[in-house]
Amino acid sequence: MIVDKFELARVFDVSPETVRDWTRQGCPTTQEPQTGKGVAPEARKRLYSTSAIHLWLVQRAMNRRW
Repeated sequence: MIVDKFELARVFDVSPETVRDWTRQGCPTTQEPQTGKGVAPEARKRLYSTSAIHLWLVQRAMNRRW
């Protein structure tokens, strides 16, 4: 499922600030936000794949264990 930051936060039961932190830490995104005059609002959003984020979180947790 492809979602924005707020829906991703809801799916994983975290705050939007946590999603922002994950993004800074390198979580995968499916679409980078576009900027500039005349860019449609939906193009300004960063989008995430819930399955890719789940895998990223599992791998990150596994790396911390070892």
